Amino acid sequence: MEHDGNLPVDLAVEGDTLYTLFGDSSGRGPWGWDSVEDAQINTVRTADGTQRWATEYDGRITAFATGAGAAAVGMPERVVRLRADDEVWEAPVPGTPGALTVTDDRICGVTREGTLFCCVDGETQWQRPDSNVTEPRAVDSGAGSLVVVSHGEDPRDYTVVCVTSDGSQRWWEDDPDDLEAVLVTAETVYVLGDSRMDALDTSSGERKWAKPDTIVRPGSGGDGTSETVHADYHVTPAGIFRTSEGFVQALDDAGRVTWSSGTVGESGVFGDLGTVRPGSQLAADQRGVFVELVSGRDGIDGVAALSLADGSIRWSARQKYLGQGPVLVDSGVLVATLDAIVCHWVS
Repeated sequence: MEHDGNLPVDLAVEGDTLYTLFGDSSGRGPWGWDSVEDAQINTVRTADGTQRWATEYDGRITAFATGAGAAAVGMPERVVRLRADDEVWEAPVPGTPGALTVTDDRICGVTREGTLFCCVDGETQWQRPDSNVTEPRAVDSGAGSLVVVSHGEDPRDYTVVCVTSDGSQRWWEDDPDDLEAVLVTAETVYVLGDSRMDALDTSSGERKWAKPDTIVRPGSGGDGTSETVHADYHVTPAGIFRTSEGFVQALDDAGRVTWSSGTVGESGVFGDLGTVRPGSQLAADQRGVFVELVSGRDGIDGVAALSLADGSIRWSARQKYLGQGPVLVDSGVLVATLDAIVCHWVS
């Protein structure tokens, strides 16, 4: 699907629909955009790339999320729930949404002023100011819990706050490092930070294990010295992965490495397509692991498919100006470039 030469600010797939957010964005660092002016949301059928509908919004969009077969956008003092067929409902919120999560018939989230909220069918079901939340970074929900990652009272610290589905506090945890994302499962809350990841118990907040921001490069140390490199972490439906300078690793539920794809970074494997970097985007499901390749040369990037079983390279493709993705859909793997949304078929 071609577009007008602007990269989407954000995109996500929910069911058989791709939601893309376009507009003039202002950033707030490596964790993403701060707000989008003159925003437009396009919905596209993932099966064939044809457009369902598009809608424009006046004012600022400050949050965007998908889940449970729907999407949500946040604007000052309101949230809007969207489905593939059209807008569903709008609800008032007490401030400016900073992060949202979509579950069942609800939109839950946190405002930039530090108020947690939950909306159902156009009504605010509950709202709860929280003194531990002063500048939210991310929010997710699952297993009857709503978990928020935020600046703490001290601007140098970050806080993880967990509340139940009715807004009462379950637990909270201080953390001295940057936190950028959170994913909630029935047993584990995965908190992804500045090149690190912690696994917390969903019911208690107790830390199960943690992975540092630097790791030893696989294969180094043969001459008595070890090379230390930075790594980024990715939690996917197919498992946990980390990307670093030239390689991808798979981790099990306890944080142990199960395989390391050292061939990804070898010179000449992808020619001018580039290699894996700590900031490379990654997606995975039962069909494989798909990772962004970065060349360092203007306009030349790529995407590679690795075996889920052992990390061996299955194929790679060149993409000019890769801006978003890879994102997995039933028909393949999507990437957004400067000119188009491209779907690579995956068997």
